[in-house]
Amino acid sequence: MPGVLMIEGIAQTIGVFGLRSMPASKRPRPLFLVTIDKVKFHECAVPGDTLEYHVDKIMRRSNVGRYRGGAKVGRKLMAEAEVGLFMPLGRQ
Repeated sequence: MPGVLMIEGIAQTIGVFGLRSMPASKRPRPLFLVTIDKVKFHECAVPGDTLEYHVDKIMRRSNVGRYRGGAKVGRKLMAEAEVGLFMPLGRQ
């Protein structure tokens, strides 16, 4: 699996993580990806590998969040990135 697709998976996992961290009544309909920073590609995953996404919150203020994510095969880090999200308040 190419590194770019691993970064896409990291960004999608962070989006779900960001939404799940909000109360159900305040979850926004749209979720905007603002930035992808500090991207590092270490290796490509090959067929048969089980890719796991690991996410940590760096900071969260009101409707803006910054998260760090990594794609791993076992204990080996394959790709990593920091992602910024904008979550509009209220339902759209």
